[in-house]
Amino acid sequence: MKNLISLFLILLCANVGFTQEDSNSPPEIFIYGNFNYSYLDDFEAPLAFGIGTEAKLNEKFSIGGSFNYGTSNLYRRTFVNPTVKFYPKKIFKGFFITSGASYTQLKSKNDLIPLGYPFDRDRGSEVSFFSLNVGLGVSTVVKDRWSIALSVALARSLDIDLDSALVESNFTVGYAF
Repeated sequence: MKNLISLFLILLCANVGFTQEDSNSPPEIFIYGNFNYSYLDDFEAPLAFGIGTEAKLNEKFSIGGSFNYGTSNLYRRTFVNPTVKFYPKKIFKGFFITSGASYTQLKSKNDLIPLGYPFDRDRGSEVSFFSLNVGLGVSTVVKDRWSIALSVALARSLDIDLDSALVESNFTVGYAF
């Protein structure tokens, strides 16, 4: 988590120093690759890699989503996350507030081992749940139409058996069209 905070501060400084000047054709849509990491109580889900998009709705709001897949020695993880972002100053530049929903599926690679805490052991080797999230992030456009963003969100599961908050973090690198 300390590394994520350090990366967040570096991106903030990059936003001040490397922000692209306004051009004749401002970006309307980004296609990006991203890394997603989720932490749930004492359970660390595998790092998930994915693709996504973010599109401008107006001068302050954008809508987007991502699909991520990750694997570790014990688990496979699928993560889908549609979001809405609000940029207080200018779209795709600076701080933003993000909110959205997510679908997470965790599956044990060894069907004999249940996922366990904080999940109900009666579920066996696969757990799927929906959650709602809200968070903060920073984004900047650098080198013509390339974008870098980092966000951290708190999420709450809609699953009654999962009584815990999640921390979801995303690092994205995208290209504007």
